[in-house]
Formats: sequence, structure tokens, C-alpha cells
Amino acid sequence: MGLGLLLGGGVTREPQGLELYQAFPVMRDLYEQIADWCSLPVSMLLGDELPQEVEVQQSLAAVRQAALSMAVHDILAEQRVHPSVIGGLSLGGVVGAALAGAVPRRQMFRLMAVGIDFPGLPASAPGQRMAVITVPDGEHIETYLAGHPEVHPAVWVGTSADGSGTFVVVGGENAAMDRLTAAHPEGVVTAVPGELAIHTPLREPYRRFLAPHLAEVDFKDPLLPLYSGLDRGRLSTADEIRDMFDRNPVEPVHLPYIYDGMVDAGVDFAVIVSSSIPPGLLSLPFPVVHVGRPKDLEKVFSALYELDVRYPERSVVA
Repeated sequence: MGLGLLLGGGVTREPQGLELYQAFPVMRDLYEQIADWCSLPVSMLLGDELPQEVEVQQSLAAVRQAALSMAVHDILAEQRVHPSVIGGLSLGGVVGAALAGAVPRRQMFRLMAVGIDFPGLPASAPGQRMAVITVPDGEHIETYLAGHPEVHPAVWVGTSADGSGTFVVVGGENAAMDRLTAAHPEGVVTAVPGELAIHTPLREPYRRFLAPHLAEVDFKDPLLPLYSGLDRGRLSTADEIRDMFDRNPVEPVHLPYIYDGMVDAGVDFAVIVSSSIPPGLLSLPFPVVHVGRPKDLEKVFSALYELDVRYPERSVVA
């Protein structure tokens, strides 16, 4: 059996990781580095109140989630437990690229932090948001979006734990989302927190803003099997990693692409960082342990032993 690290794209505004930070010096050292790279106080990584500006809040929350994901990886690595395969959805794909040796950690965090300076859209621009639709088994998201061309599929999350349907996140401008909601029975379209339609064409201005900064990043071929969810299949080259970073803000992502690829690569057990993929939400093809507190690590080590999971005891990433 092989060990996978599955990094979700969920970006929470809630504080995370304080107990791990207090328990593990390796995490404290990492957070000092990240704070320096991003010109932020460590307290912002751990739970300071986020600013109200939408783009600033999004960027800082993403840095927090990325920091925690990297910290869990490093805590396990200190115990000589390394993943054989990494899968990362959305933000998780970006972090996974760094953990797989395809982009320097410092450059990845600086690239994320530069989003703080993105001015966003003009005040006169229409608002935007996202929502989740649970598509019953045997049906397709296109049926629900018929007649709503300005609403875009953004995230195929996967099959619900009870197998009754598939979760698909969609996004668009507020008026288009209002029309979509009104066109379906109550409860079909459920709003999700946030004011940005990520993974849709509405994020093209952010993509253009990021492009010159992306051009300065030193991408390399990943040293571990890596899956991102933009396409089926393993990312193997520096060009594919750069392409993933570029497309990620504006194109839809598919979690099933990731875990199917991980299965093909031999993963039978995976660690998920905190609530980046909510526990109990999905039917996954392998057992998982969510790590957000020190006590969760005991569950990881128990599962590794009980399932006889094979994993590298040394990192192949420089």
C-alpha cells in the first residue's frame, strides 16, 4: 500500500493549526520562514482577524491554508514519513508542486502573497459569488445550468458519502446566480461563503495581474507523482507545472481526477490536511485521516501500521 498526501482547495477564514504550532518546533521554524517571505507577522498565519477587503482576505486566507498544509507535511517528514504521491485541488495543487520539488517554497509563498496587492475589480463592477449544487446520481450539471450561460462550473467536488449525488460548485455574477437560484426549487442551489467566483472566467483579471510574477518563478520537473485536477493524469514536467499555476484561477478543477490518479499510482491510504476537504463529506476510494491537531497524528501512525502502508523514509525533494 502507498501513502498519499491529499491537499484540498478549501480556504477557511477561521484560525487553524495553533495546537500543532505549539507542539512542534519544526512548524514554528517553518512559520517564521513563511512570515519573513510574505512580510507578515506569524500571528496572521495563526489566526489574526483578516482584513475586510475581499482580495486581501482571499490571499491571506490562502497563505494560511498553504502554510498549514506544508507544516503537516514537515511534521510527518520529521518522523520519517513521506508521501509517495501528492494530489492537490486548486490551492492544494500549488502547495503540492512545492512539496514535490517543482517550485521553491519561498517563491510559491511570495507569489501567493503578491495577491494582497491585486486591486480587484472597480467598485462599479457587478458582484460575484459561488454556490454548490448536489447533482443526483445519473444526472448531469449541464441540465441544471441549461439557459444560464453566465454561470460556470468551477469545482467538481465528488460523490457524496451516501452515494446519492455529486457535489458541483458553480460561480458567476450575482445577477446570473440569482436567476439560477430562482429557476430551481428551494435548496437545490446553496450559496457558499465568499464574494469571488474562483475557477471561472471572471477571475481573468487576477490571472493577468499574476502573469508577470509567475514569469519570475523557477519551475522544475516534480520529483514525486503529482496530480492537480485541471486535467486527468500526472504532472511530470516544469512546463506542465507552470501551465497549472497559470490556468488555476480561471479553469474548473475536478477532485475525482486527483484521487483516481492517486489510486492508479498505488495510493491506498492518504493524509488530508485539516478541513480543506470536509471530513465525512465524500465517498473516497481509499481510507483517509484528517490532520489538524496533534492527536490526529496518532491516528495517522496507527493507520500506517494497521494497513501496512509503505512510504519513503527519506525525502526525494532537495
